[in-house]
Amino acid sequence: MKNFLPTTLKKNSSGFTLIELMITISIIAILAVTGIIIYTGAQKRARDSKRRQDITSITQALETNKPPTSPIYAPLANSHFSGGKIPSEANPEKYCLAKNTIDKTPPAEPVTAGDWQAGQDCPGGAANYKIASSSASAVYENGSDALSWTVCAYLEQDSPNYFCRSSSQ
Repeated sequence: MKNFLPTTLKKNSSGFTLIELMITISIIAILAVTGIIIYTGAQKRARDSKRRQDITSITQALETNKPPTSPIYAPLANSHFSGGKIPSEANPEKYCLAKNTIDKTPPAEPVTAGDWQAGQDCPGGAANYKIASSSASAVYENGSDALSWTVCAYLEQDSPNYFCRSSSQ
């Protein structure tokens, strides 16, 4: 004998349940947040790497262009760099130069990581000058009487939160 069931009692298996949809949305949200966190960390590391390269370029320019017969360093000029300008950032507090006009001992680096915070002036007070690119060729004009120097960049990611290079001559 045949079983006669009405067609309305058949189970409809198309579509997703509310639980399945909520789990899927939760997984997508977790992946998105993880991706954003990794991406912002990578951006900070890239900016810090550029700052290190810029400080190295500034250091090399200062050492290379020092007159051989003079104990005093020459001012930085845009022509000292392959890009035609002194490396800098939009925020000039990120790059600083400290000079010593008394002897050849390079100025000290920031003592602790808390000495220099983002958005603040260069650490160490009045002896420090912000390095900023401008139309003037000698941004380092105040340092033209320097017997030694230390140039630093503020870092976002690393500890300590600065990268410094000092004069070697």
